[in-house]
Amino acid sequence: MIRFFLVDVKSINSNVPRSNFSESELEELADNILECGGIIKPLILKMQGLESYQVISGDLEYYAAVKAREKDPREAEMVNAFVIAEKHEAKVLKQVELIESFTVTPSLINNQIGETLTLTTSPSPNLESRLNNLEQRLENYVIQIQQELRDYQQQNERRFKAIESAQPSSMRESESPNQPIINPLDLFNSLTQEELFRRLNRSNISNANNLAKGIFEAREKLGKFTNYQQVIASVKGLADKTMIKIIDAWSS
Repeated sequence: MIRFFLVDVKSINSNVPRSNFSESELEELADNILECGGIIKPLILKMQGLESYQVISGDLEYYAAVKAREKDPREAEMVNAFVIAEKHEAKVLKQVELIESFTVTPSLINNQIGETLTLTTSPSPNLESRLNNLEQRLENYVIQIQQELRDYQQQNERRFKAIESAQPSSMRESESPNQPIINPLDLFNSLTQEELFRRLNRSNISNANNLAKGIFEAREKLGKFTNYQQVIASVKGLADKTMIKIIDAWSS
């Protein structure tokens, strides 16, 4: 009924407009997400199609995650979320509504001025124990999310290294002399900005124009890219998943 995943931020959408939240609020939360290595309150999503999700709870967190990805595409590429089947949406929303409706009821006391609302300053031992337990669970949860993100990045790094070791540093001839085997890293180092744009666009890479400009300008500064990780680190908006898609498209 409910499954927990790391989901690509770009595959999520929300029916709540981003303008409903202040940019300063999103900025502050996005910075905190990057500092913590993820959000401690997972989004609740429903699947709309293959790698397509819609927020049903957690719109603020979603837009903060989008902001975090704008700041650091690599570190904030994925977000933790509970994914539910559409047929269970009403039940899950009911649970969210019940949880959010729970409040602490203040005690009523009389004094010389009249009736006032006061909150107990010292929690009961039982409540204190529950709060400590919740704090520990949240801490463990953050550690788990950070480890999953590190594992995800390491998995991509291993894939990049495997690709690089399997390909020569320059183009080599295949069995057919009319079909040279292409090393995508060579293309990053040799194509003009316009050629980069055309190739990215043909490969259905989103934001192709800005990526082509970023790749070209980064190469002008560095002189030459030595590996794929260097390309990702040097180009704003280029994340691991996009790089893998480019490599797959340009290697075929």
